[in-house]
Amino acid sequence: MKTITHLFLIILFLLPFQMYSQLEKQGKTDLNLDELLKDRSESNTFNNQKASAEIFCKSSTNGYLLAERLWQDWNGSDWVNYRKDNYVYDDNDNLIENIQQKWDTFQWLNEHKYSYSYDENSNLIEEVLQNWDGTNWLNSEKKSFAYDASDNLIEELRQNWDGANWVNYTKIDYTYDETKLIEKLWQFFDSPNWEVVWKDTYSYDSNNLIELLWQFWDSSNWVNLVKENYTYDGNSNLIEELHQDWAGPNWVNNAKFDYSYDENNTQIQSLRFDWYVGSYWRNNTKYTLTYDGNNNLIESLSQRWASSNWVNDRKFTYSTILTEIDHWNNVPEYFSLSNNYPNPFNPATKITFTIPKRANLTLKVFDVLGSEVEELVKGDIEAGSYEINFDASELTSGIYFYRIQTEDFTQTKKMLLLK
Repeated sequence: MKTITHLFLIILFLLPFQMYSQLEKQGKTDLNLDELLKDRSESNTFNNQKASAEIFCKSSTNGYLLAERLWQDWNGSDWVNYRKDNYVYDDNDNLIENIQQKWDTFQWLNEHKYSYSYDENSNLIEEVLQNWDGTNWLNSEKKSFAYDASDNLIEELRQNWDGANWVNYTKIDYTYDETKLIEKLWQFFDSPNWEVVWKDTYSYDSNNLIELLWQFWDSSNWVNLVKENYTYDGNSNLIEELHQDWAGPNWVNNAKFDYSYDENNTQIQSLRFDWYVGSYWRNNTKYTLTYDGNNNLIESLSQRWASSNWVNDRKFTYSTILTEIDHWNNVPEYFSLSNNYPNPFNPATKITFTIPKRANLTLKVFDVLGSEVEELVKGDIEAGSYEINFDASELTSGIYFYRIQTEDFTQTKKMLLLK
């Protein structure tokens, strides 16, 4: 997965009237259609053209994991707390718990808890949602996942808690062409049978997903609903996403998304446009993404278009923790900062340190004038021994200092860069 960003920027669609009418004919209007469509959209995320039950915040590839996500809304003059997510991982860096809290004027109150279980290959096999009733966590929903021998996700079963038992609700079957996901078949449980409701069909060029087609089963035929077309740049970065609704016999524009990237192919902006009065694209929403020196997403700013300018709407702030990559399991007895190796170096060197207990730690590099050059580590990390690579390709020859700092320990050492 390139970055956790794309999964946070999934846009939900309004349910077409045609779809509601078909469900109404089949007596299914008691279903929560908004929630069903939301779940359906979120399930259409893809990773390397392969279906996955992977969780968005377990997507760090640079040695960090998401620890907290803070959601704030703009009230016209200030950012106001709204929701917060806290994430807990196991020793394999698998997310095992996500507790969501809602801001109540002066304090954070529990709202939802997601618990996750995995098989021996770290495939997600169960996700349980519980809601807080003020005293206890109460079961609400469960998702169970099954895989084939190649670890391809082949079935997703969704169930609701009726107060005593888990009751079938939705089932999704996944079909592949070699390693590429080509179809998802959605079925709803109408006791005692599963009934087909809709189908997602995926089409690819030689490398990338280029079209996603949503169709609804009207008891005799597949009826078009929504189509998404994807365009990429030369680096396989998604640069445009076009959404169209079926208004038989034609496809009609609905929404368009443009994505921008920096020189490292990291997404930095997303723009949504709506097709206005059937004649032109009008600004709707803009997301601006900010990253730290380790390429971790630290802020996602959402702004809405107000006739002539962008107005703040919502902001997500992300906090990360260092994972146990290059981290030995033995717990050291004391804090230490070792001499970097090699030293002198050109252009990279390794810095090793140990901490005997969990600590909020920073590891920074400074030049001879005391100016900070780079922040290598920042955040809460577990007790252990760590090895960090420092790449000084952008720096000039000279003496530099690296300093580790926690509440209980501070130490600085010198290193020499020779080019």
